Amino acid sequence: MSFSEWLRREMKRADLNSAALAHHSGLHYNSINAYVNGKSLPTLKNFRYICDALAWFQLPELSISERRLLSNQLMIEGIKII
Repeated sequence: MSFSEWLRREMKRADLNSAALAHHSGLHYNSINAYVNGKSLPTLKNFRYICDALAWFQLPELSISERRLLSNQLMIEGIKII
């Protein structure tokens, strides 16, 4: 599995498209689009923003600390793929 495939899968779980992920992560749409299409990989800082947004929308009922754990888990999964 490539990073772009992983990202698309996680976006689907969070019910986010590229524009929504860009908005909620604070990143530019072109950056998200490049990650989704496999044209580039995010910096660690940008990857953190992406995982935080994904965690928020995948399970919004979680507490802040639980959401942080989910975000960390997403980062570990994604980094293994990179």
